[in-house]
Amino acid sequence: MSRGLNVWYQDRLVGRLLDSGAGRMAFLYDGDWLGRGSATDLQALAQWQIFNALAGNADGHIKNLSLLSEGEGVWTLAPFYDLVCTLAIDQVSHKLALPVGEQTDPGNLHHTHWEAFARQLGMAPKRVQRLIKIQVTHLEAHLDDLHQAFIEQHRLGHELDKAKAVIKQQVKRARQNWLA
Repeated sequence: MSRGLNVWYQDRLVGRLLDSGAGRMAFLYDGDWLGRGSATDLQALAQWQIFNALAGNADGHIKNLSLLSEGEGVWTLAPFYDLVCTLAIDQVSHKLALPVGEQTDPGNLHHTHWEAFARQLGMAPKRVQRLIKIQVTHLEAHLDDLHQAFIEQHRLGHELDKAKAVIKQQVKRARQNWLA
């Protein structure tokens, strides 16, 4: 159980996600085991952090991760929530709540940070690179349509234009710097 990811909240270590072997993970908080999940949960956690960085969500902290009990001591990650483009809001911190590797500046991420992040999760760096490429490609292809559909559905004006610009910039940075 030596591989794992330190989980930070407001510059304080609050726990550690650990590889407990056999494709399972566990979260250790103040010495207590809260739950175990599958390798699928590790991949979902990686996808969540990739999305947070791409979407400019610096507020992706441990309180935004929940576990669902499947009985008999089996826990899985709950669906993700509180996914907001905080980089488009001037009055909030723009530091990632959970670092990528040791980097908390979403505008200064590089493939080396993602490689360190992959190793912390016990995942192959190439796997994380593939997950990044999937999300980058999807956002490049669909961001404009998703933005427009959301505006029409909720009868908005230009309130989300800054968020869209942030996401486009993050996708461009990802294409240039995150992919090895």
